[in-house]
Amino acid sequence: MGRDLVDEVGEHAGEQLRMLEVPQVPRIRDDETLGQAGTEQLVRLEIFSYGTSRYAGPMSAETRPDLMFLMSWASHALVTEHAAALSELGITPRAYCVLVKAMSGELTQTQLGDLCGIDKTTMVVTLDELEKAGLAERRPSATDRRARVVAVTKAGERVVAKANAIAARIQDDVLAAVPDQEREIFLRVLATLVQGRLSTFAQCERPVRRREPRVRQ
Repeated sequence: MGRDLVDEVGEHAGEQLRMLEVPQVPRIRDDETLGQAGTEQLVRLEIFSYGTSRYAGPMSAETRPDLMFLMSWASHALVTEHAAALSELGITPRAYCVLVKAMSGELTQTQLGDLCGIDKTTMVVTLDELEKAGLAERRPSATDRRARVVAVTKAGERVVAKANAIAARIQDDVLAAVPDQEREIFLRVLATLVQGRLSTFAQCERPVRRREPRVRQ
């Protein structure tokens, strides 16, 4: 169950669960009457309550919520929802990001990789898939014939338009769960972190992989 749990919440959240060293996960008995879905739901509830239980009472160094756990969980949940919705268009969140950024101007494969946070190898695979689907193509740069830029095809533009509508719907639905008076503050705080303290990735001996979420059939 431990490995399944890590797979379910994603690598980032799963790594955080291992760091949290949640005791005896799951602390529930196997009960055939629960069924697989019921058991998985109880595991999620137990893990989530562990990561957020410190919300109660005045916030201090000992009671403040675990930032990495909360952001990992929220990120994985949001990306997975996007992946499920975008799969209806035949693309992934990663491919969607590449298409959107490529529409902003003549950008090389390396530049797109930097903008989307995608490594070189994964970027090559993603562009190969987009070209095969007829959504994008590599072309010589109009200003530098030695460089090749990524251009979005007409078919790609139509897919991006549909994907934009999906992304907007999901975002509106998620933000609707936040009280009106807190919504703008929430977004402003996230933007401050992403543009400031969390704008770069630390170098580590074993880089954290950013896997594409699997969509359950």
